Amino acid sequence: METADANSLMPIIVAIIGSQGLIVAALALMAFRVGRLPSREESNALRGEVAANKVELKEDVANVKLEILNTEAKLRQEIAATEAKLRQEIAATEAKLRQEIAATEARLRQEIAATEARLRKEITDSKDEVLRGIRHSHQQLMLALVNHTHNANGQAVFTLPPETEPAPADN
Repeated sequence: METADANSLMPIIVAIIGSQGLIVAALALMAFRVGRLPSREESNALRGEVAANKVELKEDVANVKLEILNTEAKLRQEIAATEAKLRQEIAATEAKLRQEIAATEARLRQEIAATEARLRKEITDSKDEVLRGIRHSHQQLMLALVNHTHNANGQAVFTLPPETEPAPADN
């Protein structure tokens, strides 16, 4: 029976092995399709896409560089315009300050001249007053000398009363 049993199992074994082979073949085909290497057409298409991407990236880089250069040029122009404007403002402010300084100097010179003239007048007036006082005192002394006598003891006796004041002297 052993032979009969082995022969009867043989078609079952062949069927199982055959079905496993079909399963392995199906799995191999699926694995090849999913993880397969690209075909020549697909590879060429990918190369073309990569080349197009490189060209596009180079164009983007060139555009960015051009944009940076344009922005830099605009900024340099703005800086130059701002610098020129500031230089004009500085020049205008400097001129205005110079005018203010000149006006202040002129006003101070006038004040100095006016103060000097006032002080000279005060000095002249004071000098004239002192001279009047000296002349008045000199006149009183001269009147006292002219209008005095000496008594027997040699003492001076003034004959003009002390409240008598001569007229002020002319300058």
